[in-house]
Amino acid sequence: MITLALLVVCAIFSFAAVKSSYYVLKFFAGVAWWALGAWWIYNPIVVGASPANDILLVLVFFGGLAFMFMPAWYTKNENGQEVGRFAVRLPRFLGGRSEAEETSEAERNARTWRDRRDAYRERANMAISGRRLPPRR
Repeated sequence: MITLALLVVCAIFSFAAVKSSYYVLKFFAGVAWWALGAWWIYNPIVVGASPANDILLVLVFFGGLAFMFMPAWYTKNENGQEVGRFAVRLPRFLGGRSEAEETSEAERNARTWRDRRDAYRERANMAISGRRLPPRR
């Protein structure tokens, strides 16, 4: 009975978190799913060692983690195409990159296939004629 009540509370928190832009609510929805997982650890659904318990626990804890990271996810339209982003960056001393570095990499990777084909054709023509060009980045 308590398991069902916790499941209903998690569902209510989750629905409110998905419909709201309030980031604390999304975090508490994740905490609610973790509380349900902790309850299931001490009061398993199926008595004994069962894969059903393990699968549900993994889903509950990863679902809670997803709700906790939900405020950092966003999408935006770039040139008419929806692009997903994750707004959490690692600090520089942990190997993270600055926003300028990420922007320059995105611009470099945004070349069209025609640009890449023309660059390849230019390098191939130079190699055939005896001169070599370094690959463009």
